[in-house]
Amino acid sequence: MGGAAPVLPLGLFRARSFCVASIAGVVYGIASGSILFVNVFFLTQIWHYSPSKAGFSMIPGPVVATFVALFVGRVGSKYGRRPRKELVQKRDALVAKLREEARNATRTHPKPDDKTETMPDLERHR
Repeated sequence: MGGAAPVLPLGLFRARSFCVASIAGVVYGIASGSILFVNVFFLTQIWHYSPSKAGFSMIPGPVVATFVALFVGRVGSKYGRRPRKELVQKRDALVAKLREEARNATRTHPKPDDKTETMPDLERHR
């Protein structure tokens, strides 16, 4: 059962670029998994979503990413790798607007009773 040959030739890790890319991939994978975990934890524990509702509420992210990737791929093919000033400005404006909308959409508005439950020291300092 146990094989002597590894799946990947270990000599690849001697190449600095491969080693750095592998480490970056692992870090990216951990970060992506952490975001998913924290998002589900937030939805179920803070907003009291059921597990299925939390799962369904996360569907738009990958769907939007798919369509954005298709659009960005076409734009990249059309304009090439060098960013043009007007495209960079439009991109920055779009990113700023999306960031603002996401921040507004994810703000929690706790009820007055929730403040004393989540921040018990708040009552002491009034």
